Amino acid sequence: MDRPPPLGGAGDRRTVSGRTFAIGFVVVALSVVGFILAFTPALRDAARQQLGGELDRDVLELGARGDTEWQVAAEFTDGRTCVLGEVDGEGVSEACATPDLDALGEVGVASLGDGSYLVTGVTELELPAVRVDLDSGERLAPRVYRVRGYPASFYYTIVDGAIAVERVVALDRDERELAVRACDGPLAGASGIGTGCATLPVAGR
Repeated sequence: MDRPPPLGGAGDRRTVSGRTFAIGFVVVALSVVGFILAFTPALRDAARQQLGGELDRDVLELGARGDTEWQVAAEFTDGRTCVLGEVDGEGVSEACATPDLDALGEVGVASLGDGSYLVTGVTELELPAVRVDLDSGERLAPRVYRVRGYPASFYYTIVDGAIAVERVVALDRDERELAVRACDGPLAGASGIGTGCATLPVAGR
């Protein structure tokens, strides 16, 4: 005659303990994931502000012209907020926010080797738009990039080396001029930090 299995034996206790452990593990894992999702961006931003470029950087755009590869990246450099122009993996230009940043920071230029130039710059964080005026009469409207964790915004455009950049203009939402950087001739023919663009007063401000 078969006997019924005993109740409350060691096997049941092990099963219950195993289930309890598994449920507890899942709860803890979900809590950790939730904490990371909720707080990691804020913690990362604070770390960026403290560590600067030692943490990481953000590539805004990249591309190629012929055999030349280029990219534009935002980065904290020596405590400053900068945008870098890189050509074939080498840093060629750097433009940074200035201590007295009103609407426009520095302008940087990097040669792409095919007679064209990568023009980059920094603006105040909430600036709606930038316009780049060329001596050919053409007006360019580069995209303004806002990147989480950076206290400034960034822009870039590519121009033909035979055309000079005359002005970089900060615009409000109604396209009124807020600030102007007038650029001298060498800006369109040199690589490095764009010190050739001086800030000019804007009428009515």
